[in-house]
Formats: sequence, C-alpha cells, structure tokens
Amino acid sequence: MYYKAKRKKGRIVVVLIVMLLIVYGAFFISGIGFHPIKIYLPKNHYFGNSSYTVLVKDDKAAIKQIRITIVTAFHTYTLFNRKFNKVSGINSQKVKFMLPKDTRSGNAKLIVYANDSSIRHFFHGAQLLVQKKIIIDKESPKINIYGLPIRIDRGGSGFPIWTVSDKYLKNTWVTLNGYKFKGYNATSLLHKTNAFATFITWPVDNNSSKIGSASVSAIDKAGNETTVHLPIYWTYKKFRKMKIYVSPLILRKAATIAGKKKFIDGTALFLYVNRKMRKDDNNKIKLYSSVSEGKFLWKGYFIQLPHSKVEARFEDFRSYILNNRVIDHARHLGYDLASLAHAKVPAAASGIVRFTGHLYLYGNIIILDHGFGLSSLYAHLSEIDVKVGQSVKKGDIIGITGQTGDAFGDHLHFGIYVSGIPVNPLDFWGKNWVKEHITNRIESAKLNIP
Repeated sequence: MYYKAKRKKGRIVVVLIVMLLIVYGAFFISGIGFHPIKIYLPKNHYFGNSSYTVLVKDDKAAIKQIRITIVTAFHTYTLFNRKFNKVSGINSQKVKFMLPKDTRSGNAKLIVYANDSSIRHFFHGAQLLVQKKIIIDKESPKINIYGLPIRIDRGGSGFPIWTVSDKYLKNTWVTLNGYKFKGYNATSLLHKTNAFATFITWPVDNNSSKIGSASVSAIDKAGNETTVHLPIYWTYKKFRKMKIYVSPLILRKAATIAGKKKFIDGTALFLYVNRKMRKDDNNKIKLYSSVSEGKFLWKGYFIQLPHSKVEARFEDFRSYILNNRVIDHARHLGYDLASLAHAKVPAAASGIVRFTGHLYLYGNIIILDHGFGLSSLYAHLSEIDVKVGQSVKKGDIIGITGQTGDAFGDHLHFGIYVSGIPVNPLDFWGKNWVKEHITNRIESAKLNIP
C-alpha cells in the first residue's frame, strides 16, 4: 500500500509539472506577459527639419520588421518600413529619419512598430507598438534687429536689442568674434513679449585687430535655427604698457599668498602666483559674474568711489621684470582707485549680490549683478557688509577699502564684467555714454517695436 501511494503521488507531481509546462508554453507562444522588444524614441517632443533616431533592440530574438509612421491631421506618412532577413540575426537597429518636406506644422503622433522572429504570438513573433504625441514645427524663427548699428571699442560694451517671432522659441543669443552672449527676455524692460537684449563686448584678450563676424541667432525647440547679421561699427583701442620690477617685497607678498608651497627660486614662486593663482581667481570671478538676472536692475550711470584717484587703469599691460629680464606678463582687468584708508565703498549701481568671499590675489571681494549679463566687482576689501542674494541700491555702502590679497596699499580694485568677460568701466561711469549707447536705444526700441 505504501509503495502504491508513493507511485500515485509521483504521478500527480509529474502531471502538475507537465500542466505547468503547457501553460508556460502557451503563454510563451501567445506572447502574453512577455516584452523582449525595446523601442527607444527621440526624447524631444518637437520635430522640425532635423534628423531623428529610433533605436529598436531585442535581446531574445532577431528583429523581423520595423515600421515608423507619423500621423497628422492632414495625412499619414510611413517614414520607414523594412523587413529583415531572419538569417542576418540583427537584434539591435538604429533608424534615422526626417519628416517629409510637405509635412505641415501642428500636432501629430509618432508610431513605431517592431516585430521579432521568435515563436511568440503563435509563431508570428513578439510585437510591440509605441506611440508618442509630438508637435511638428517646420518654421524657423524670425529675427528683427532694432536701433542704429552698435558702436563698440576694443574692450568696450554694446547693447543690442532684437525681437524673435517663434511660438516654440528655445534660445536666442549674440555671437561676436567667436564669443557667445545670452539673449535675455526684455519684456520687463520694453513691455514687448517677443523682445530680447543683452550686453556684449569685444574682449581685449581677442588678438584680432578688428571685429570679425557679428550676428544674432535663435533656435526653437524643434531645432530650427536662424542667424542674421548684426551691424557693428568698431574702433581698435590700444592700452598702456607698463614695467613692474619684482622686488623682494613683492616676492614676500607672493610667498604669503602661495602659503606653504615650496619653490626652487623667486621666479618659480612669482610665476606660480601670477599665473596659476591668478587664473584660479579669474575663473571664479567669471563663474559668478556670468550669473545674471533677466531684469534691468539699474538706472543712470555707475558711480566711482568718492574722492578717489586712479592708480591703475583697465587693460594696463604689465611686464614683470626680475634680475633684469622679463619673466611674465599680465593684463590689469579693472581700475585701481585710492581714497582715504578704510574708505566706505558704495554700490556703483543698483543690483543683487552674487558673491562675497576671499580670493588669492583679489583678496576680499563682492560681485554685484546688474541684469542682462552685466556685473561689477569690488576687490581688496578689508570689510564686506552685504550678503549673497541681498538687493542693494546705487550708493548703498557694501564694504570698506583695504589691502587684502596682493594689494600693497589701501585701495579699491573696481571691475565691470559682461557675461564674465572684463570690460572697460570708463564707459559706464560716463553719463553721455550710458545715455547714447543704452538709454536712447531702449527708448527707441519702445517706439519702433510693433
């Protein structure tokens, strides 16, 4: 009896296993619950005149067919439909496609179907169909530039204003001598929703003796791009050249800035500070002076440190001499202004505090953002009286002059930056320059932009 019961129990187990295999086989062949095919669609929801890629992968079997269709309100387009030879064993396929030229802009649907050569779906193979709602936009942005041609000196600034007409606009910018300047929405400034503006500059470190190409560009979310010429009148401006003898006092200051690092001689010490540490400082200044509000935060002209004397100018080209030979060069990227020791430092114009802190050569600094890519720098301070994120008005006291960093006497190093690039502060101190190059352009645009 015991052996009969055991054999009966064994037969039941075998029957259950066979039934499970049958059920599993049925599910496998029918394809229920199995999705071996993977379809990767373009991430962008906006389609235009660019090419797009669909990726189909199947880790279990060879791909048998791929079909790509676009359905619009007016027509259905089959963009790709191919059957693959099973022998080829292709299990990963990229398909590039473009929209037909006669495709109209508007809402549409992207449909991708894929089929493999497995025995799933009763030997028809596994199948997968994915759909995605898209917007077709085949129209390029339209750009109009307003105001007279920009007049700009080497190291100087300009303020172009333009409009862009495009329902799906993504980005707009100005390019000048290879430098790219972000376009800021000027709705709050001009009361026109499709108006843009930005500060631009002809950087002094660009060795070109004249301005090359200048243009305004715009691109929409579908990748359609437009570029138009930006008229500019330019003047090549030269700057002073100066000789600075590297004295023992300068080397002691350099050693203090370098800290515990050891050098084989004074030349190596000076080069490390003047190149490596200066570059680190300038990179940090560029980072924080590139963060700007899309609002015009100031009015009028910038004010200079009261009762101050100019000790060094923007773009003084300095040659450093040690042991009767030139060992290095550097450009001075602002104005050095000397007043009374520990003089109160006013904000040159209204803005928002973007950075406060200590740098190697610049000492204690403050960076103010004035909007549309324009910033001001205050360096060598003995005291900082503002915090990051704080709004200040023109004339508010933000710090106290000092001789932190590589300064040898109490003074203020003042700089102006456009999208992180140093520019001549002299322009912004001039009432007439600000009126002619900025204020008048704004008022003219208000009247002329429809």
